[in-house]
Amino acid sequence: MRMYQLFLLSLLIFQIQSQDDDSYVFATEPIETFNKDVAFRDTGDVRFDDSIKARKIVDEMGFGWNLGNTLDAWNSKQQDQGLISEMSWGVDLTTEPIIKGLANKGIKTIRIPVTWHNHIIDENYTIDPEWMKRVKEIVDWSLNAGLYVILNTHHDNCQKVTVKYGQGYYPFRESMVESEKFLYNTWKQITLAFNNGYDHRLIFECLNEPRPIMTSCEWTYKKGDPVCEEASSVLNEYLKLCVKAIRSSGGNNEKRFIMVTPLAASYGGAVNQDFVIPNDKQYNPTNPKLIVSVHMYTPYNFAMNADMSYVKFEESYAKELYSDFKNLYETFILKGYNVIIGEMGVTNKNNTQERINWAKYYVSTARKFNIPAIVWDNQNFKNTKSAAENFGLYYRAKGYWSPSELVDAYVESAKTPMEDNPVDDFGESILNEPVEFKEWKQNLEVGIGILSSYNSHCKLILETEDPSYNVDYILFKLFLGDWSTYITVTADELSGARINDDEGGISFSKGKNRIEVSLKKENLALAKQRGIYIIGHGFKLVRLAIDGPKLVSFEPNTIVRSATDVQRVSLTFSEDATSLVGNIKLLNKFYNINKKLACISDSNNKKIIHCEGQYDFTGEYQISDENEILLTQRVVNVVPKDGEKYDIDNLIKEKFLFDDPAINPGVRLPSRLFAQATEKTVLVLETTELFLPSNQRVLFVLKGNTQSKVIFESDNTDTEVKEDGGIIIPGGNSLVRITLGKNYEVFMQKGVTLVGYGFGLKTVFLE
Repeated sequence: MRMYQLFLLSLLIFQIQSQDDDSYVFATEPIETFNKDVAFRDTGDVRFDDSIKARKIVDEMGFGWNLGNTLDAWNSKQQDQGLISEMSWGVDLTTEPIIKGLANKGIKTIRIPVTWHNHIIDENYTIDPEWMKRVKEIVDWSLNAGLYVILNTHHDNCQKVTVKYGQGYYPFRESMVESEKFLYNTWKQITLAFNNGYDHRLIFECLNEPRPIMTSCEWTYKKGDPVCEEASSVLNEYLKLCVKAIRSSGGNNEKRFIMVTPLAASYGGAVNQDFVIPNDKQYNPTNPKLIVSVHMYTPYNFAMNADMSYVKFEESYAKELYSDFKNLYETFILKGYNVIIGEMGVTNKNNTQERINWAKYYVSTARKFNIPAIVWDNQNFKNTKSAAENFGLYYRAKGYWSPSELVDAYVESAKTPMEDNPVDDFGESILNEPVEFKEWKQNLEVGIGILSSYNSHCKLILETEDPSYNVDYILFKLFLGDWSTYITVTADELSGARINDDEGGISFSKGKNRIEVSLKKENLALAKQRGIYIIGHGFKLVRLAIDGPKLVSFEPNTIVRSATDVQRVSLTFSEDATSLVGNIKLLNKFYNINKKLACISDSNNKKIIHCEGQYDFTGEYQISDENEILLTQRVVNVVPKDGEKYDIDNLIKEKFLFDDPAINPGVRLPSRLFAQATEKTVLVLETTELFLPSNQRVLFVLKGNTQSKVIFESDNTDTEVKEDGGIIIPGGNSLVRITLGKNYEVFMQKGVTLVGYGFGLKTVFLE
């Protein structure tokens, strides 16, 4: 125990020293040991405009592209690989026409990842001058093409290599002496080759994805974990060393923009670790020149996970991106440090349109928060074994892009203007266009679908301005569903306006107004059932939004039943949801189960990472907050461990048994599945027989999740329909086809729930 306490004390002292503006706690005094006689030297002379701000640079960087798997390729068994390493991972030889093709496509920035340790030629960390010359050649082509260039040290931290010298750097205290020699001498040689001949368009990136390899903290930062804390502290010193090496080289490098990277270059590392940005005031006291580098293949399941079940860009994914960019903006940009997404991308799962949808939202939202994005391209167009790492976009030697429309979406979205004060509300305006309230008969509906996932801390936000006609008074009221029930708003639930009367009237000033209305739990609960209507007079509503904690994802839809294992349900929220921790309830209405979930928040207590609870039955589960406000409802299919899975076109994914007439949970098919339905749409059910009499094989289709039946005529289905609406299921394995007919609007608006008994349901399709 005492040894551990001493370790924590030394770690604390180390952290205090590292955060001192003027202190550098290096393992040894950094010195240059490389062979200066063979080192490549820059002899150019260009003007560096020191007045340029980071904001201008990140704006001009537009959309960027990584020269991936090229100069960063390496071999762990060979010390000096020579120039052949460039193509050792199967990519094309880089040529000037390839670089010009980037500019012709509208790319504004190239990131050139370079691995250096496999090009060191002696024990003094001397870099092969031919290798430096080759790197310099590609940098020059890029600058001549009008591109911004980011140059970094890349795979010098991926694993401890079995070579004679120059093994790279590692954020372990035991590795500091060797790592600092490598880093200092590498960067001194880079700065020798790139200095006065290069203006502000050349940016240095100290490290790529620095991480404590082969530990539990390699990719995930865990607050309080000694390994993570040590790696964080050591990395902070490496970043200071890198900045010292660059700045001490003088010339244009005293003013050059430098990117500094948290552990693993991860979003979590950036916002959660004790990430200390080095002090650069000695060289740039009034114009900060350090930029934070983050990699975001987000959301992971859609963008990077090879699992082919994650092929659609869901609304919850957009909310996750918005939240992350907003957090980066507040954590760094508002404090004077700009951010660059040095790597991002979406693996190809044969879902081009969904990738385009993701790309448009990702890049435009990042731009809104003043963050440029640079896509990773490893020239891998189709992994025949899985969808992993399919990040290829540019057939370099052939000079064309695939899919070209995806790259066009990136480039066009990067034209989104950066905002000085990004809107602080989640989601865009509910309005397609402004609404003018001239007469009291003017109603504006906020539907139940819009409100469905928000909890009892949400606010309705209205932005108004003067109408196009003269009025004597300005007033609006909120009603539940229709004119019969108005919402009474109290003074503490209202900002930007005032209570006008005892009947729910709200008045405000002429001109522009921002009005926030908090909805008490009973009003919100009713609004989720009936919707809200805004009725008013004398103003123009230019923006309407909802702000507040929202449950944006609830997974999984299918789990395997287990008598002993706790089944995990993953919940993700749109923003601060600490008030919900330990107060979220999982309810299965068919069995009257009401279990609290054990929820764990992140290290900053900003989001619930996951909740754990026991799924016992197939059926519709509901998630509610501490005020009993329904957040979402989802049908979860609980299957045996040997349950058979079906392809992604199957609406229910897993086999379901209607095996007990007394216990009938049902299978819920939400309305979104029928968005394109018509009268001619056919619901196809593939069934299996159970050992029950023929008069006990029957299916009922319910409206939404109510007990109200959808009644079909006999010509709607190829099997018999009973008087009570039950559809007889034939014996044995069969296909039951139900034409929606005039009931298609019920499916579109409410969805349906399938209930019944005496048969098994294998698959459900729409034709």
